Amino acid sequence: MGYAEMAVFGEAAPYLRRPERERIETQNRPFDAKTAVFVVDPKELFVKGTLQSKEGSKAIAKTNAGQVVTVKDNEVFPMNPPKFDKIEDMAMMTHLNEAAVLYNLKERYAAWMIYTYSGLFCVTVNPYKRLPVYKQEVVVAYRGKKRQEAPPHIFSISDNAYQFMLTDRENQSILITGESGAGKTVNTKRVIQYFATIAGSGDRKKDISPSGKLHGNLEDQIISANPLLEAFGNAKTVRNDNSSRFGKFIRIHFGTSGKLSSADIETYLLEKSRVTFQLAAERSYHIFYQIMSNKKPELIETLLITTNPYDYPFISQGEICVASIDDSEELMATDSAIDILGFTGEERIGIYKLTGAVMHYGNMKFKQKQREEQAEPDGTEVADKAAYLMGLNSADLLKVYNSIGALAKSVYEKMFLWMVLRINQMLDTKQPRQFFIGVLDIAGFEIFDFNSLEQLCINFTNEKLQQFFNHHMFVLEQEEYKKEGIEWEFIDFGMDLAACIGLIEKVSSNSYVLSQACTCKKKNHPLLNSQWASSPSLKKNVCFPRHQTPPSKTSCMTNILENPTTSRNPSLSKARQRHTFPWCTMLASWTTASQAG
Repeated sequence: MGYAEMAVFGEAAPYLRRPERERIETQNRPFDAKTAVFVVDPKELFVKGTLQSKEGSKAIAKTNAGQVVTVKDNEVFPMNPPKFDKIEDMAMMTHLNEAAVLYNLKERYAAWMIYTYSGLFCVTVNPYKRLPVYKQEVVVAYRGKKRQEAPPHIFSISDNAYQFMLTDRENQSILITGESGAGKTVNTKRVIQYFATIAGSGDRKKDISPSGKLHGNLEDQIISANPLLEAFGNAKTVRNDNSSRFGKFIRIHFGTSGKLSSADIETYLLEKSRVTFQLAAERSYHIFYQIMSNKKPELIETLLITTNPYDYPFISQGEICVASIDDSEELMATDSAIDILGFTGEERIGIYKLTGAVMHYGNMKFKQKQREEQAEPDGTEVADKAAYLMGLNSADLLKVYNSIGALAKSVYEKMFLWMVLRINQMLDTKQPRQFFIGVLDIAGFEIFDFNSLEQLCINFTNEKLQQFFNHHMFVLEQEEYKKEGIEWEFIDFGMDLAACIGLIEKVSSNSYVLSQACTCKKKNHPLLNSQWASSPSLKKNVCFPRHQTPPSKTSCMTNILENPTTSRNPSLSKARQRHTFPWCTMLASWTTASQAG
């Protein structure tokens, strides 16, 4: 694409492809293919340099900073000619090595070109700032274009999937994976935005509910599902200000002509423990702080809360403010999404009331009975507030004194799952479906100072999906090379963790030990730690603490059994059956039915 052709992208053009004049100047730069190399560096990982000589298994090189270094010959990598600088598809490089790939990504990122192809894949580097690359004019510019006809972009990946679906008459899937903070959530939203824009009916007519609220059309509802789920399912972590603490698979359904017909969402592994616990540099789910921003003062009064998060222990163990997030603005987006998706007024206030009740749970206090080992309520004021919001009798609520944390997590999880169910009901238009495009947004892989069983499950699920992906996209491809007689140096694509995955999956041993450990009241179980840590399968892995494992590679198992041991009090189930608030009664009945199913 020349300058005139790139003009269709508007102000996004310089963020997508470098100017032609810059490419010409780069190609004319002096270059010696025999001596230009990348050299391993302990601080920078790789640095550019000039190869001076090779002696046996040693190589002597001079870095561009003027330092002469002696390294092993396998620590020097050939550099690509200047014409490959900031190349859009790294599979086209003459020398495809780790140093060349990382330098290309780094230099493109320095020019704010965050998307780069690598063969079949699109690599994204999170810019941590807003770039004008997702506007309507950019969507239009990518529509109907083949991959090689436009600069790298998530819109190009989306359009290709859409075109393949129409031409091949087959369902398609887009996998969005990466560590926490890599930008998965944002790119998932952009994929959905693209499909809603190009495949929408074009009818911007709004429906008016009996309450007088405006309901959006299908395209609007699909897009609005994200801010609602983010408010209740995303939180600040150590590495990411807006980390999805659940995984989701979104299916966008299309009719025979390619028009949107409906959508549905599947979620998994919501991090319930975050409702009652956060690390020092983290915070709980966004919705708590959105409500307390006081943007809608009527909510503060209705929920019987203050605007100070530190008044509520469950949500103030870490940080309460995030510089990159405007909680007031986000509350309005959440509230608008609830209206667009078609929630009733009763459902809307019910969602907020249950959220407020969870905050009050953390303030409930109990004391030990005199001359007894049992506990009793230390005042009923807080319980009265929480019970009022849930439509319960406060006396029933006080009977679950040994399960307040479990109650908070249970209520929040059931509310979240119910919202997903209602969203799916609203997105199910009953229009004819022919194909779908699935978008899988995997929860981010993280290793915290404190790792709960939930985090183990999240990381285990991520690793299983990654192994499946690697096997089908890389391993099977290499086997095809072998069948066709292509000379190829076989590469191990991360299958070294297969032994660790197999260890956790063994039902006959580890699951049994974990199950037995969960019946104990101790948060740490010696048998569990010793059996997992001493397993022969883990000798080459670093999943659990071992004496030979470097501290930086250790995943702490302290209190890993805390969640399974917080079983709900039987009084809770009885109390939930006596709701006086109709919406909560409906939620309780749905929860019971879903558990039975």
